[in-house]
Amino acid sequence: MRKVMMTSDKIKSLKAAASLLNSCEMLVVFTVEKEGNRTVLHILADDKKLEYSVIKDQDMLNFLNDLKQQVDHPEDVEEVLMEFKDLK
Repeated sequence: MRKVMMTSDKIKSLKAAASLLNSCEMLVVFTVEKEGNRTVLHILADDKKLEYSVIKDQDMLNFLNDLKQQVDHPEDVEEVLMEFKDLK
């Protein structure tokens, strides 16, 4: 499995996540969860894994809303947004 490199740059992370979601043939994991004091978005698709984490919940909400605008299937991001709202 190949891990996609992530940076602290939100724009680069958004582009990487959108690219992975738009180009994948099989989306295996697309979820968000609390890990300690961080909120982590997990994407596993084909042979690639991506993780994006933030400390502030609002930052994850903003990231997911921005991601929804950049993907071919925004309904997938909607499901993760609902899951994220249930974490609180």
